[in-house]
Amino acid sequence: MSRIDYWATTSTHEYMYEKAWEYYSNGNYTDALTLYSELMNSGVDDELYYNAALCCNKLNKQEQAVEFLEKSLALNDRRFDGFILLAEIYSSLNSASKAIYNYTRARALKPDHSGACAALVDLYAKQGQKFESDYYRSRFLQYTKDKRSALYRSLNAENNNARAEAGRYFLTASRAFARGDLFTAKRDYKSGLDIYPADYESNFTYARVCNDLGDNTEAVKYFIRAMFLNNENAGLYMYIASVYSKLRDYSRAYCFLKRYLTLLVSTHNQAEYLKTIQSIKSLEPYSKNGSVSVSSAENYFNSNRYFEAYLEYGNLVILSEGQNSDIEVRLQLLELMVHPDTYWSKLYLRKGQALYDSGKIREANSFFSRVMEILPPNSSGYKLARSKITNV
Repeated sequence: MSRIDYWATTSTHEYMYEKAWEYYSNGNYTDALTLYSELMNSGVDDELYYNAALCCNKLNKQEQAVEFLEKSLALNDRRFDGFILLAEIYSSLNSASKAIYNYTRARALKPDHSGACAALVDLYAKQGQKFESDYYRSRFLQYTKDKRSALYRSLNAENNNARAEAGRYFLTASRAFARGDLFTAKRDYKSGLDIYPADYESNFTYARVCNDLGDNTEAVKYFIRAMFLNNENAGLYMYIASVYSKLRDYSRAYCFLKRYLTLLVSTHNQAEYLKTIQSIKSLEPYSKNGSVSVSSAENYFNSNRYFEAYLEYGNLVILSEGQNSDIEVRLQLLELMVHPDTYWSKLYLRKGQALYDSGKIREANSFFSRVMEILPPNSSGYKLARSKITNV
């Protein structure tokens, strides 16, 4: 708890704030909270509400702590410590869904925070959402600095055992797929994914097998999982659009074609661009007759399935041509929640490049190093950052 500059202009406020800090530091949370409450009569800011929440939490007044934290975050939605504390309180109150939301909001600000990832592993598992739990387990293993901790050893052993067991199914499935035995491939890929669901290649290939066998509902589910795990494969947009067309869900097919068209601009593939425009035009008369809705987006959001919510809110924006500002705000938030590593790495790459261009190599290296800490080694952003590192 630091002093609030706002109060420093008045000696009485300064004294009260320092005294509240002293009380809190000495474990006298009741008197600290009393002083913070008195200070609120003269004005408030996010720090004051946060400090009051800390006191309430220590006094086991969790509901009041939640109230103060929500007021703090309403004033400053970039308070990482506020989201973490709110998530911890909701977790202690057995409100897993709200805890997941707030840990995810915290991770949107610090994507490589291993503590938030570890909490999400446990919370998603308790919700029965194994895919999300395994995804955050892989992120925790990537980000944690203490490789000797009991938690790391436990989750790493769990991860290795699951990969080894699933790997046997993936191997027989890939062999079956290679020889054209799609039924065996489907069975074994599914068995492997039930054990280790956060494997990009297996999700992608399983979805292709389901697509070839006409199991379109299953295909689109696993194509979307693959897209969550690797958002650099532009071809996934075409696969998903195709499957939605087979399902006669033309509104979602239309939306994924529109996304694909945006990606094509940077490829300069004119033939593919014109072909995609024709496909979009053919679906346009049916684009507003599908099942895309605010309620479906909210259902995804409320069940902590944030990637599906991100896609559905994106569909709403595409279909309404961006006329709903509330939906656009929710979409922007979800983009940061779903792929914070992508957001921050792009920002760090831009800052690093600007410093590099101005001759500040050492400072530039620090930003490129941050990119390499956040992104997985097989990503294009990681490889680009590594290529920019310069010995000085």
